[in-house]
Amino acid sequence: MVTGNLKNYTDENIIELIGSIKDESIAYNLNDLKAILSEVNTRHLDDSYAQLLGDLIRKKIIDGDSVPAPKEEEVTEVPEEKEEKPKKKPDKIEKIQNKKETNENAEEEDYPVLRFMVGFLKVFGWIVFCGCICYGVFAGITEHLTNVRLALGTVFTGLLLGTVSLLLCYSKSESIAVKLEIVKGIKKL
Repeated sequence: MVTGNLKNYTDENIIELIGSIKDESIAYNLNDLKAILSEVNTRHLDDSYAQLLGDLIRKKIIDGDSVPAPKEEEVTEVPEEKEEKPKKKPDKIEKIQNKKETNENAEEEDYPVLRFMVGFLKVFGWIVFCGCICYGVFAGITEHLTNVRLALGTVFTGLLLGTVSLLLCYSKSESIAVKLEIVKGIKKL
């Protein structure tokens, strides 16, 4: 397969090429996969294509860089060069893959109290907001029944305090959520 002129391909041609690779209807090697993956990332194509190419590259590295037999008769534009097979290190790759799988499972288990607090603070903020409004209305009606200005002032004060409380609870909740996402991103690296 020729990958030297991928820059001249359209996005649709790249997608068709990836489909042919997936179906194993054309021959390819590790360098071809790397070049196509680079082009997919450069063009910002769908992540599923990058994921598929990444899986194929991992498979090539684990199995060695052997070219699959094409399903259809095919004439390649340039004869393939024989490349040295990379040294197999399946033990290290398997360990890395196992570690990655355990990390993905552990992400849901990490910091369960903080994840609970994110939801709790949001719910608590809404409860305080509603409580402040109800208290403002109740106090305005019962205490200042004869003076409309004081009654409206009390209702407005309840609304203001409720809004401030809601914003404080939400900001603390989002702060915790952002820190959890940063930790998750660092662990992926």
